[in-house]
Amino acid sequence: MINISQATLDVIEASKTKQVVRFDYGHDVIREIKPTGFFGDFDGFEGTDENTEEKEFRRFRFDKIKKWLGVQDIRHELECALRESRDITKEAKYLCYPIGEITSKLAGLADEHGLLDEMNELLDQVTEAEHNLESAFYECESVFEEAISELELREDYD
Repeated sequence: MINISQATLDVIEASKTKQVVRFDYGHDVIREIKPTGFFGDFDGFEGTDENTEEKEFRRFRFDKIKKWLGVQDIRHELECALRESRDITKEAKYLCYPIGEITSKLAGLADEHGLLDEMNELLDQVTEAEHNLESAFYECESVFEEAISELELREDYD
């Protein structure tokens, strides 16, 4: 038996925010329904089945639901993904350490043989490529930032 109070609150939240509720109706298939309201004396809820091509309108009784998963909070999930992406991209700043070591070794070797000026020109290109690589990693965060912005715009539009 599911927690009908929580399921009811989730249906209300999903209706207000135009999200889906997820549950297993006893067939080991997770349903995703965009609820539109309740029926009976809160015996169940009705809405469109988002996994069907025609977005079929259906009714679901709370007492028939085997497992309640609730509202999928897409915004929260995207915000968590953004934080995680920032943790991952922070690792890019540490790329400079091995590159700096290699650069230093090459500069020292070139200096020993009187070729430091020629080597410095090439090492400047390495440094520029390092900065570009680091920047490219940080730009990856924008995928999540843009998805959150689009979701906010959709919420404002609805």
